[in-house]
Amino acid sequence: MNQMIKSAGTATVAELARHWDVDRATALHILECHHVPFIETEGPFRLAWTDIWAAEGAGYVSPGLYTAFKAPLLRVERLGVPPANCSRPDAYMRLANLKPSALRARIAKIGKPIIRLAPRTRRVRVCDLDAVLERLAN
Repeated sequence: MNQMIKSAGTATVAELARHWDVDRATALHILECHHVPFIETEGPFRLAWTDIWAAEGAGYVSPGLYTAFKAPLLRVERLGVPPANCSRPDAYMRLANLKPSALRARIAKIGKPIIRLAPRTRRVRVCDLDAVLERLAN
Protein backbone atom coordinates (compact mmCIF):
# COMPACT_ATOMS: atom_id res chain seq x y z
CA MET A 1 0.00 0.00 0.00
CA ASN A 2 1.50 3.28 -1.08
CA GLN A 3 0.40 6.19 1.04
CA MET A 4 0.79 9.74 -0.13
CA ILE A 5 2.68 11.77 2.41
CA LYS A 6 1.43 15.33 2.58
CA SER A 7 4.24 17.81 2.03
CA ALA A 8 4.47 20.84 4.30
CA GLY A 9 5.41 22.94 1.27
CA THR A 10 7.64 25.97 1.02
CA ALA A 11 7.61 29.68 1.81
CA THR A 12 9.35 32.74 0.40
CA VAL A 13 11.40 35.02 2.63
CA ALA A 14 8.58 37.58 2.49
CA GLU A 15 6.06 34.98 3.65
CA LEU A 16 8.42 33.90 6.41
CA ALA A 17 8.95 37.51 7.53
CA ARG A 18 5.17 37.84 7.93
CA HIS A 19 5.04 34.50 9.76
CA TRP A 20 7.71 35.68 12.23
CA ASP A 21 6.39 39.27 12.34
CA VAL A 22 9.81 40.72 11.44
CA ASP A 23 11.18 42.68 8.51
CA ARG A 24 12.88 40.94 5.58
CA ALA A 25 16.42 41.80 6.72
CA THR A 26 15.77 40.35 10.19
CA ALA A 27 14.27 37.21 8.66
CA LEU A 28 17.37 36.74 6.48
CA HIS A 29 19.65 37.25 9.50
CA ILE A 30 17.73 34.66 11.55
CA LEU A 31 17.82 32.20 8.65
CA GLU A 32 21.59 32.65 8.34
CA CYS A 33 22.13 32.17 12.09
CA HIS A 34 20.06 28.97 12.05
CA HIS A 35 21.70 27.71 8.81
CA VAL A 36 18.34 27.23 7.08
CA PRO A 37 18.98 26.16 3.46
CA PHE A 38 17.33 27.90 0.53
CA ILE A 39 15.64 26.00 -2.29
CA GLU A 40 16.41 27.33 -5.76
CA THR A 41 13.37 27.71 -7.98
CA GLU A 42 12.53 29.55 -11.18
CA GLY A 43 11.10 32.38 -9.08
CA PRO A 44 12.27 33.67 -5.71
CA PHE A 45 14.28 31.46 -3.39
CA ARG A 46 12.09 29.37 -1.12
CA LEU A 47 12.47 27.61 2.20
CA ALA A 48 10.99 24.29 3.28
CA TRP A 49 8.49 24.72 6.11
CA THR A 50 10.05 21.71 7.83
CA ASP A 51 13.40 23.58 7.93
CA ILE A 52 11.66 26.72 9.22
CA TRP A 53 9.97 24.76 11.99
CA ALA A 54 13.28 23.12 12.89
CA ALA A 55 14.77 26.62 13.31
CA GLU A 56 11.81 27.41 15.57
CA GLY A 57 12.65 24.41 17.71
CA ALA A 58 10.01 22.00 16.43
CA GLY A 59 11.44 18.67 15.37
CA TYR A 60 8.72 16.60 13.76
CA VAL A 61 5.41 18.27 12.88
CA SER A 62 2.45 16.01 12.21
CA PRO A 63 0.71 16.69 8.88
CA GLY A 64 -2.47 17.43 10.83
CA LEU A 65 -0.71 20.40 12.44
CA TYR A 66 0.73 21.98 9.29
CA THR A 67 -1.94 24.69 9.11
CA ALA A 68 -1.57 25.60 12.79
CA PHE A 69 2.22 25.73 12.51
CA LYS A 70 2.04 27.97 9.42
CA ALA A 71 -0.09 30.53 11.27
CA PRO A 72 1.75 33.76 12.11
CA LEU A 73 3.58 33.69 15.42
CA LEU A 74 2.68 36.09 18.23
CA ARG A 75 5.14 38.53 19.80
CA VAL A 76 5.77 37.59 23.44
CA GLU A 77 5.97 41.23 24.51
CA ARG A 78 2.44 41.86 23.20
CA LEU A 79 0.73 39.01 25.03
CA GLY A 80 -2.13 40.34 27.10
CA VAL A 81 -1.98 43.78 25.48
CA PRO A 82 -5.45 45.18 24.77
CA PRO A 83 -6.46 44.36 21.19
CA ALA A 84 -6.58 48.02 20.09
CA ASN A 85 -2.82 48.28 20.71
CA CYS A 86 -1.64 45.32 18.65
CA SER A 87 -1.40 44.41 15.01
CA ARG A 88 -3.47 41.20 15.18
CA PRO A 89 -6.43 41.92 17.50
CA ASP A 90 -8.20 38.64 16.71
CA ALA A 91 -5.28 36.61 18.06
CA TYR A 92 -5.15 38.53 21.32
CA MET A 93 -8.84 39.08 21.97
CA ARG A 94 -9.29 35.94 24.02
CA LEU A 95 -6.26 36.89 26.15
CA ALA A 96 -7.49 40.39 27.04
CA ASN A 97 -9.01 39.27 30.35
CA LEU A 98 -5.53 38.69 31.80
CA LYS A 99 -3.21 41.51 32.80
CA PRO A 100 -0.17 41.58 30.47
CA SER A 101 2.27 41.05 33.32
CA ALA A 102 0.28 38.11 34.70
CA LEU A 103 0.06 36.39 31.31
CA ARG A 104 3.76 36.89 30.56
CA ALA A 105 4.65 35.60 34.04
CA ARG A 106 2.58 32.45 33.51
CA ILE A 107 4.13 31.83 30.10
CA ALA A 108 7.66 32.49 31.43
CA LYS A 109 7.08 30.04 34.29
CA ILE A 110 6.30 27.24 31.87
CA GLY A 111 8.74 28.46 29.22
CA LYS A 112 7.88 25.83 26.61
CA PRO A 113 5.88 27.80 24.08
CA ILE A 114 8.43 30.59 23.74
CA ILE A 115 10.36 30.40 20.47
CA ARG A 116 13.68 32.21 20.59
CA LEU A 117 14.50 33.11 16.99
CA ALA A 118 17.26 35.51 18.07
CA PRO A 119 18.39 36.93 21.44
CA ARG A 120 15.75 39.68 21.38
CA THR A 121 13.24 38.06 19.02
CA ARG A 122 10.85 35.86 20.96
CA ARG A 123 7.62 34.50 19.56
CA VAL A 124 4.82 32.14 20.59
CA ARG A 125 2.88 29.75 18.37
CA VAL A 126 -0.88 30.24 18.85
CA CYS A 127 -1.62 26.50 19.09
CA ASP A 128 1.11 26.07 21.74
CA LEU A 129 -0.19 29.08 23.68
CA ASP A 130 -3.73 27.70 23.61
CA ALA A 131 -2.49 24.38 25.02
CA VAL A 132 -0.55 26.13 27.80
CA LEU A 133 -3.44 28.41 28.74
CA GLU A 134 -5.74 25.39 28.86
CA ARG A 135 -3.25 23.64 31.16
CA LEU A 136 -3.01 26.74 33.38
CA ALA A 137 -6.80 26.97 33.64
CA ASN A 138 -7.06 23.42 35.03
